[in-house]
Amino acid sequence: MWLLAGFGIAHGVNEWLDLLSHVNRAPTGMLKYPRSALLFLSFIIFFEFGRRLINLKQKNLIRGWITVFISLLTAMLIFFIREGVNVWPRYFLCLPGGFLIAAGTISYYQNNKNILSTIAVKKYFYSFAIVVFAYGVLGGLVVSDAGIFPANLINNSWFMARTGFPVQFFRALCAIIMSWSVWHMLGIFNWETSEKLKKNLNEMNSIKAYLDNIIKSIPDSLIVFDADCKIKMVNNVACSLLGYSEKELISMPIEHLLIKQKVGEIIEEIEDSAFLVSKDFKIIKANTVFLDKMLVRPEDVIGKYCYTATHHIDHVCQLPNDRCPIQELSYTNRPSVAMHAHFTPEGTRKLVNVIAAPVRDDKGNILYYLHISRDYGVSPDEQCLSPGSAGFEFLCNELKGFVDRLEVSTGLLKETREKVAMLMNLKNFETYFHAKSKVAIPVELSNSSITTDSGDLLGFVCIAKDIRTKKELRNIAEEVLVAKGVAIAERNKAGEVEKLYAELGKSYKKLRVAQSSLIEAEKLHSVGTLAAGVAHEVKNPLAVIFQGVDYLNANLRSDNKNIKLMLTYIEDAARKADSIIRDLLDFSRLSKPELKLSQINPVIEKSL
Repeated sequence: MWLLAGFGIAHGVNEWLDLLSHVNRAPTGMLKYPRSALLFLSFIIFFEFGRRLINLKQKNLIRGWITVFISLLTAMLIFFIREGVNVWPRYFLCLPGGFLIAAGTISYYQNNKNILSTIAVKKYFYSFAIVVFAYGVLGGLVVSDAGIFPANLINNSWFMARTGFPVQFFRALCAIIMSWSVWHMLGIFNWETSEKLKKNLNEMNSIKAYLDNIIKSIPDSLIVFDADCKIKMVNNVACSLLGYSEKELISMPIEHLLIKQKVGEIIEEIEDSAFLVSKDFKIIKANTVFLDKMLVRPEDVIGKYCYTATHHIDHVCQLPNDRCPIQELSYTNRPSVAMHAHFTPEGTRKLVNVIAAPVRDDKGNILYYLHISRDYGVSPDEQCLSPGSAGFEFLCNELKGFVDRLEVSTGLLKETREKVAMLMNLKNFETYFHAKSKVAIPVELSNSSITTDSGDLLGFVCIAKDIRTKKELRNIAEEVLVAKGVAIAERNKAGEVEKLYAELGKSYKKLRVAQSSLIEAEKLHSVGTLAAGVAHEVKNPLAVIFQGVDYLNANLRSDNKNIKLMLTYIEDAARKADSIIRDLLDFSRLSKPELKLSQINPVIEKSL
């Protein structure tokens, strides 16, 4: 359509100048050459528009070099036969151009009759074809007077004598009718484009709804974060786990899920006697288990020296009676278990195993120590846990978990985005999510980063599995260890203690491995099934959308920027959906693809 617009501008100016010259409104001498140049240029555009229009039905029916050849031939005739300066462009370009445009318009309507016949546009197409044909005759056959045939017979003077009106009047009338027809035709083209866009948008919305339903049906909590660590998408399981609505979770920063937990809350979660000790051995915080077993109130021990509160002495624990685990930790830089005798205010003696570990800030400086004691009710010679034993390792692992959480609570991630980006490459690691109810929920995370082709981080997909039941199993396993340890101690078989702990430790590790394998198999099975369904049900419609967008970009003849922008939006949205699907497939893939010979003839025959 830009060619038709160019012709209208160039030829419209020329026609008005020609009309002015006939009514003696302007001198003709000074306008002769600009008029001739505009006339020649406008008819080149007119002919080229007809050539392209007729080629819509059959590609390369009239090749582009024909326009160049006729233009050069016309220029040569103008140069050698100066009498026909304004005649030759009309004969060789305007007259055949009108025929081509008329035929091309009717051909276009016939090719799209199934669509256009449902709309009352036939009269616009045919009126345009008739009028442009008439314009080609009036503009290409009725020319200025010249001494060449047929201009010496059929010319402006001849037409004026026969009709009583100048030919320019009828040309202008044709131009008005053509403009009216084109206006309505362009409206139809816009309607057609809008319908296609609406159809594509409906398909995109259907695919998005289908993908959302798949994501929300995943049995584990699924959370999608963007590159700024803000939530972009969640499923119903995640909302139920965290106690938030989907609207509340969207755009929530990740630090709100990993929000700092109060030190006192962490201490209270420890099921053994526990308290925090400052570097000068003063108790900062004690949990309820410790207070109940020692038969004291918080004000009786907070701010007191730990050795005074537990041993009723005025100095740090020392050998040969009790060795201090905190002092030993400062020498060896690793936790150690010691057997102590704690005393209640009434003097009741309680034998316990104690262990301690430092809690540090983000710079590595020690803030305080976490002290845990476990009451076994037997003599020191019978129940001291040696380094390397299964019971010792179990207790150390449990201690480390609480220390890590205390360190997070004292100085949550300084650079959250970088820390999280690093964690997103880890698989099946445990952490805590904090629900709306302020409850710390232990979860096992499995993550997959979302990157561009150049490796830039776009975000990450996180699948969180609630492991509160798994934690309960650990507690049961711990109770089994304790019960078996007491039974063996009562039989006074020191050698069997280590052997049994080793066996129980191995059994517990095997239990964890088996449990992890079952969890992983269940997760991969569900995600694998999901990925296969997505690949079949979603990627095929996406391919159709990509083809539709490419076809519209290649064939749409419109300067409407909104339409082009909408096509860009559709393509970007489709590519984003395709990227999410590929990431889900990559996340669930268990092995590398294996190349195999396959017979492709049946596939090709079926597609044809």
